Amino acid sequence: MIEVTKGVGYLTIATQGKVDSKKADKYVFESLFATITNANFDKSRIREKIYEGLKLQDEIIAVAGMDSKKLPENCTWRPKSDNEIEAWFDFTSILAVENADLRSLRELLTYGLKGMAAYAEHAFNLGYENAEIFAFIHKALAALTNRETEAGELLNLNLE
Repeated sequence: MIEVTKGVGYLTIATQGKVDSKKADKYVFESLFATITNANFDKSRIREKIYEGLKLQDEIIAVAGMDSKKLPENCTWRPKSDNEIEAWFDFTSILAVENADLRSLRELLTYGLKGMAAYAEHAFNLGYENAEIFAFIHKALAALTNRETEAGELLNLNLE
């Protein structure tokens, strides 16, 4: 679900001004919050959120008229079955990042985003939203989509 969520963040940044990001904002904070420790162990609910995110990606790509051949895999991967979802995990696993420093910076940023999402969801449920927070979350997710993002950029995002 995190990989699909990264794709939604990437598309939201790439289409800024072309599509309304409210739906993407909500999907992103719900998905990130759902993956924090002890929050959700319901595989079927996680699978539903994955398919919801894939549908949202398709909507954003269609509305913005994007060429899917030019997008990162996080934005174009579509499973043919539920089994392919778990198989994709091996390919996208954080353990696939060999450099320990990069892996640590990527995970630090991911967990920071999860914490931000938890607060964003609570605030949203109370009727509060902050576009700057959502913009940062999408920006950070877009950076995480690129496996070539350098340590300096990841460090700066973590500090931001």
